[in-house]
Amino acid sequence: MSSKELVKSVVFISFLALLIFILFKIKIGLLYIFIALILTLIVNPFNQLLRNKFKMRNTFSSLGARSRLRAGGSVMGWGGGP
Repeated sequence: MSSKELVKSVVFISFLALLIFILFKIKIGLLYIFIALILTLIVNPFNQLLRNKFKMRNTFSSLGARSRLRAGGSVMGWGGGP
């Protein structure tokens, strides 16, 4: 192994270690982004139904979809409050 390959390997391993370290530091942020992505995939079809079939504006259809999601979560016991 030549010295250039050795330096290249050390730089690559250092970069990989730095990337893993950064991912561990921002894992909470990634978790929130992942949860938001899943909720968007769940709510989007209902939102489109409210917009197209019931001719609601985007704001009101979003509020309706969010309240529907919240009501479904409350029925299942996922935070409806006291």
